[in-house]
Amino acid sequence: EGGLGCEPGMDVPSVFDHLQRGPCHVVAPRMRYMMGHAHCNEAMADGRGFLLGGGGSAHGYCGDWGVGYLDTRPRPASAGGFMHSHAEAEHVLAKVTLATETTDRFPPLMSCIASRRSLRACLDGHAAEIWVNETADAGFSTTGQPSSHPSSRE
Repeated sequence: EGGLGCEPGMDVPSVFDHLQRGPCHVVAPRMRYMMGHAHCNEAMADGRGFLLGGGGSAHGYCGDWGVGYLDTRPRPASAGGFMHSHAEAEHVLAKVTLATETTDRFPPLMSCIASRRSLRACLDGHAAEIWVNETADAGFSTTGQPSSHPSSRE
């Protein structure tokens, strides 16, 4: 739109498309993209991209204020204290609504975080819209060598 400082084809969805069809085709099914800036936080129609526009804007534009939440931490070691042969990461991407024009959701969210000691533990039932929730092979075995057994679910 009007250039906005980048050349044609250099917007995030176009670059993502080029990468997944070209040099990154092997890992393309696991790729996602994030971009901004508009005032709303929303998933893109292609299901692979996400617009993170800051805190949002309720005044007739987006309807809420919120933040994006991204967690790609590896799963903890097994009960025996040893890592799995192929390290897996839990990928969670969510929109967390802090307020709407009529409801302040921040105090109950803060209360949940205080009791559960984690924002991730509070995504259920606290105005979170889960965009991605998957487990994926981190791409490396515990020896640091590329893994030959990727797994992914959405």
